[in-house]
Amino acid sequence: GVGFSYALSPRTQIDFDVDGLRSRNTYQTAYSTTGTAGLGRKMGEHWFLRVSGGTARNTVVQQTSGSPQTQQLIGSGSLGFQTHAQTFLASYRLSSYDGSGLGVGTNTNSTGAWSWRRPGARWSIFSSFGYQQMTNTGFASFSGWSVTAGLNETLPANMRLSAQYVYFHSTGTYLGSATGVSVNSIRLTVGWSPQAVQAPQAGQP
Repeated sequence: GVGFSYALSPRTQIDFDVDGLRSRNTYQTAYSTTGTAGLGRKMGEHWFLRVSGGTARNTVVQQTSGSPQTQQLIGSGSLGFQTHAQTFLASYRLSSYDGSGLGVGTNTNSTGAWSWRRPGARWSIFSSFGYQQMTNTGFASFSGWSVTAGLNETLPANMRLSAQYVYFHSTGTYLGSATGVSVNSIRLTVGWSPQAVQAPQAGQP
């Protein structure tokens, strides 16, 4: 994907994104190309908002049953509230594919999230609850919910550690047969970012 963002003011930002995805599984091999435009706005001291919209173009290479929509509208919206140490966020996303690779179709995701970080502290905690639905793939349709909890910690040498637990449960149909899935997962992530280089001040080499 390729993205571009521009700050119209200290409180307002616009962005444009173009993404391409190839999804391949037992039932479907397909491509989805998306283009979106977004607007972010910080409203007052605590509230912030972001909305985006665009279109998706789906191309099926091979599929055992049915087919997804060739073209569809996509978009997202989020509203957040931030205090001295906490952040609350509610979001909704309509996309042309499932992030876990289940297929190209119509995917909706609603999420409520919370995080807490004391100013100056090296660690923070977070949790979220989400509802997801996948339709119009041609071979599968499902809906389910997930719960996430975890923590982030800043390590020496510009490193960061994230640990999270996720429980996901869904029910639906695959090729006309009813199915249900429950998943427990733990994810550990270690990240590193380069040290920022401070520009020399006037009169310094």
